[in-house]
Order: sequence, then structure tokens, then C-alpha cells
Amino acid sequence: SGSVSIQENSDRIVPPADYVLGSGDKVSVTIWGVSQFSGEFLLDEFGNITPNLVGRINLKGKTFSQAQKIIQRRFSEVYRFNSSQVAINLSYSKVISVNVVGEVVAPGTYSIPSINSAFNILTLSKGLSENGSVRNIAIVRNGKIINRLDVLEFMINPNKNSFIHLKDGDFIVVPTLENTVLI
Repeated sequence: SGSVSIQENSDRIVPPADYVLGSGDKVSVTIWGVSQFSGEFLLDEFGNITPNLVGRINLKGKTFSQAQKIIQRRFSEVYRFNSSQVAINLSYSKVISVNVVGEVVAPGTYSIPSINSAFNILTLSKGLSENGSVRNIAIVRNGKIINRLDVLEFMINPNKNSFIHLKDGDFIVVPTLENTVLI
């Protein structure tokens, strides 16, 4: 499918509002107007950023939209600005390794920025093999199925919960087609 491609780390990352921040992500804060500030902050191993004057802010496990509100609130204690004078962006997405196994053309472990959805990663495995099922692809984390993908549903309605957040070490398991009748 031509519309799905891997998102690289660039200056124009636009994470979904429910993108979950974690160690290795980088957030930039820019303030203009009365107060001026520009800085970029890497979430440390505990998920903290530590801007000067503002102090430590924990963002681990927060969604991007929650993090924007928290950062804005904390910076407003030190800097003078209104909400139209601040930009908070994801400037670098942590890189995760995801395993793609089962009925795909090129199974393997792929390291990609975590802003990518499971659908993006499936494109790296060059798609499903001819025996691969598009209806029941499993996302497995720590040995448990945490979600299922339906490629057909995604093709018909790409917005419907199509963004499944993956974590480092997750597996995408493409099963074999069931009940295939050969004539």
C-alpha cells in the first residue's frame, strides 16, 4: 500500500495525541513574546526532563497531549507567555525493536522510531505472504496478545483505531489463513 510508509526521525514529527512518551524521546519547547525560550530535552532513563529554572518534570507514560499541558503549566510558573506563544513538539522519537514473525515475506527484527504504527512496520516486512491472514494479526507483548490488527478493516476505514502503539520487544504475529478451500 503506497500510503503507509515508515516515519523517520526528522524535524517534522507529528505524533498522535495519544503517543506515549518514554525514555529516549526528545521534546522541544519554544516560547516567544514577552518571555523567550528555546530548548530541547531528552527524557532520561526515568522519563524525566530537567529544564533550567523550571526543574524536573516527569513525563514517563504520559501521552503527548498530557505532556504538552504539563510542560506548559510548569513553564508558566517561571516564564510569562500565553498559550498562543508556546510550541511543544516531539523532536526525536525513541527507537524500538519490533519482531515481525509468521506469514510475512521478510520476517525479522526491525528497529524504527516508535512513532510508527504496527501497519507501518508490516510494510518493512514486505507485506504478507500468500498464506498470511489479513484479518487476525496479533500484537504480542511479554507473551500475551495485547491487540489484534485487521488489515482489511484498516484499508476500508484507516482512522478507526488504526494506530496501535508498540513497545520495544513487541511481536507482530501474522497467522496462516484458515479454512482455505482449494478448488
